[in-house]
Amino acid sequence: ILGRSIDERSPRVESRKDFGHWECDLVLGHKTKDDDVLLTLCERKTHQFFMIKIEDKTSASVMKAFDKLREYYGSKWNQIFKSITTDNGSEFADLSDLE
Repeated sequence: ILGRSIDERSPRVESRKDFGHWECDLVLGHKTKDDDVLLTLCERKTHQFFMIKIEDKTSASVMKAFDKLREYYGSKWNQIFKSITTDNGSEFADLSDLE
């Protein structure tokens, strides 16, 4: 489901009945070059929350964080991350590679 329009999101995701549907965004400090960047993920049903400090707001840094998550969860990745919804920012441009 990664990389698709939010309008295409399944009604099951909207109902919050199934675990594994996440919303993702970046949090920037003062928006200066040297400020911290946090990747946030919130699971829609349980509200489980991850916050991962990343190097910068590039798509490469976002993908590096997801690669680490994918390595950590291994074979359970597809059970834990069924869908990830983001905005259309350029920092999320490569997320469709996770499909």
